[in-house]
Amino acid sequence: MKIDVPAWTKDIKDEGVLLFIAFADRLADMNGYDVRYTMEISDVTRICNKRSHGMEDWFRSYDVIYDNMIIGRPFASVLSFEFKKSHLTGTKGSTYKMKRPPRIKYNIKKSRAKLVWMYLLGCLNNNLIGTDTNPDVQLGNTFGYSTFKITREAGDYMGAYESKNA
Repeated sequence: MKIDVPAWTKDIKDEGVLLFIAFADRLADMNGYDVRYTMEISDVTRICNKRSHGMEDWFRSYDVIYDNMIIGRPFASVLSFEFKKSHLTGTKGSTYKMKRPPRIKYNIKKSRAKLVWMYLLGCLNNNLIGTDTNPDVQLGNTFGYSTFKITREAGDYMGAYESKNA
């Protein structure tokens, strides 16, 4: 199975990192590169198949990620990310137009990564971004940013697959 990833990821070999970047890039391509996104840290750990402790530092340890993305962890349970403004083309006042970075194909080899990517593609074809405009309902985070959440059922499927194939 092949996925499109930004060309600047060509030297990254970790499939979990590539899945996260491919997902972030697709999300930004659909909703804007000039937006900061947040995710539950547990969702990022499922995508990357890593522990949550030090996740943001682990991403930043890749020089190409550090050069192209801003990744932070404002709360223990939240990871935020955005693409750096170096991807901007032309500015008009405070309105920016982000250019889509060049892509390369990466062939996913691990079965778990393929299952995760298929699930993420399904999410991308659904109403992925949750921005509830009803003032009686709290937003998913305190920033008022758009947020992504893997459903509990999908997380259970991923966990069952991991325990069966461990």
